[in-house]
Amino acid sequence: QEDYPTALEALGTIEGLESEPAARAAAAMTQGVLFADYLGDGEAAIPHFERALDNDPARPEAFERLDAIAMERDDWELQRGIYRRQLERLGVGGPKEARRALHQNLATIALEKHGDEDLAREHLDKALALAPGDLKVRERLASLTAGADEHDKAVELYRDLARRDPRNME
Repeated sequence: QEDYPTALEALGTIEGLESEPAARAAAAMTQGVLFADYLGDGEAAIPHFERALDNDPARPEAFERLDAIAMERDDWELQRGIYRRQLERLGVGGPKEARRALHQNLATIALEKHGDEDLAREHLDKALALAPGDLKVRERLASLTAGADEHDKAVELYRDLARRDPRNME
């Protein structure tokens, strides 16, 4: 039998002593993996994966593990919080594509899991601002906007879609 508690304690000590964010992130990530995979405790793994991202926001495996835990639990509030915290970590200067994807996924969560069309439109607006050429985001936003009785804005979005991709308009 492996001595996981001792390993977790040692990794916690290393994480606390380490001055380099990447090394702290690696120690936190390893603790999360030990909890999730070897001890079967996803709940206990969450703060470790969060700390890994706090120290290294560009660590996709930590974000993916958190997202998987939230989805396994059907915990959409947790998932929404994970995405929001990741946006905060990335900040306005973070990679546009990553921020666009987070906003697009937050729109999906808002709409499909919470039925919140206003919040979905807000996130789609932000995604579109980050990637103005993304026709799928533009089309989804246009559809939601038309359903919200914002006809002028919806017409503008559909016109822009037709101008950008005339073959795609039905």
